[in-house]
Amino acid sequence: MKTKYIVLALVLLLLGNAFALTVELNAPSEVAPGKQISTQIILSGKADIADIGVILPSGFKFDSWKVYGVEKNKVNVSNEIVYGKKMVHFQIKGINGKITLETNFVANSSGKLDFVVTYKEGNFTSMAYKSTYIKIKESVCGNGICEPGENMFNCPVDCGPQKANYILIIAIAIIAIAGVSYWMIRRWKRVY
Repeated sequence: MKTKYIVLALVLLLLGNAFALTVELNAPSEVAPGKQISTQIILSGKADIADIGVILPSGFKFDSWKVYGVEKNKVNVSNEIVYGKKMVHFQIKGINGKITLETNFVANSSGKLDFVVTYKEGNFTSMAYKSTYIKIKESVCGNGICEPGENMFNCPVDCGPQKANYILIIAIAIIAIAGVSYWMIRRWKRVY
């Protein structure tokens, strides 16, 4: 009798894994403030439908998305508020093989991105949860890169005088020379 239940449990486990969709997350662990963050959710296997919810921490803004491995018209996208948090919701139909969903965000503060994937194949429904913590790098004065938060006043080593300042100085000099020249020509015409 116990053997029957063990065999039944193994068969159900094997059948469940046969219809399983594997979920993989690729994301950076650290980015510069205000720079675009690109993440990838990779779904491998078969499913009639997959719902992917990306829960955004405060300070994160959804920017854009791309999907590879399925036609774009099989993807529905919506923005929602769930328990007071912003969520971008993707629904993908007809997964058969490997699909990559690339999402892009802009962040001004560190935070945890949560990905909740629910998928269905026939009568089999399952869920996967992936998350990653993304740290926003501090700007470092003296590294030769003019980073967000630095400018020519608080970090002249990295940012130095801006081209716009040179253009402004040259424009003022040209106007001043033209003005002085005009004044001298008018004065010269009065004298002669």
